[in-house]
Amino acid sequence: MGALTGVPIVALAVPSPLDDALMPLHDHYEDEPAALVRTKEKRGLSRFRYHNAESFFESLDRGFYDRHDEMFYQSGIVAQLALSAHLLDVGLCCKNREA
Repeated sequence: MGALTGVPIVALAVPSPLDDALMPLHDHYEDEPAALVRTKEKRGLSRFRYHNAESFFESLDRGFYDRHDEMFYQSGIVAQLALSAHLLDVGLCCKNREA
């Protein structure tokens, strides 16, 4: 299994009932559906973000905040880091767009 981690994994496109509903949006914004491509580099970034989320969560769990607004702010950081770690891990990638 270790030899497979260096090889990008591409998810096969399976037709979905949502495809018909989303196609007009893709056409309107001249965009393509996101592709899932897992790479070793993105999994490393995912792991780093996940561990950062753990650190922020531990401080929340122990009550290391002075005010409730700090608690909500730290909770938002945990949620953002955890969500972006998951999306990187499953291989969600976006094209770089020119402004």
